[in-house]
Amino acid sequence: MSHAVDHLAVQKGRTQIPAAYAPIDYRFFAQLPTPEIRTPSDLAAVDAVERRAVSLAGYIVRVIPVPIHLAGRQAAEWEFHLHLRVGPSRRCEFQDDPRNLVTVVTPPFQLLHTAWNFEILYELCQEQARVRVSGWLLYDYLSHAQVGRSRVSAWSIHPVTQIEVWNARDQAWQLLR
Repeated sequence: MSHAVDHLAVQKGRTQIPAAYAPIDYRFFAQLPTPEIRTPSDLAAVDAVERRAVSLAGYIVRVIPVPIHLAGRQAAEWEFHLHLRVGPSRRCEFQDDPRNLVTVVTPPFQLLHTAWNFEILYELCQEQARVRVSGWLLYDYLSHAQVGRSRVSAWSIHPVTQIEVWNARDQAWQLLR
């Protein structure tokens, strides 16, 4: 099991920006395997999928700031968990919902994008702006208990490496810098 824990930590800490993203939809996540990680071959199968960079369009329906704790220290940095859905919500939500697909903005990418802060991400949620979130696929086998309660899948986009906002006037995606 320690190999799986180490693997998950490495995948969550990725800083490489993909050369390209494959567009996916919400049904794609439902088709991904969700194995128990018991053997090296289980881990290898998950790793093969996690090498894919994807982009997903939708609406941010929840923004959760999560402090990153270093051993024995106060939280110094924050991740932002952006919960997406196919269609807009009436407002930014605060409760769990099993329809949410989780994406995670990590500190290394926040440094590169000054607009990737809580206030702006929460504003996109409040406005129910259409967004396209891109990054690496991640299988968080530790989140299985949340599937069906606060998320649709143990798979997520983590880390997020690109966020775009739909500009209706120009009919084009614009990078959130």
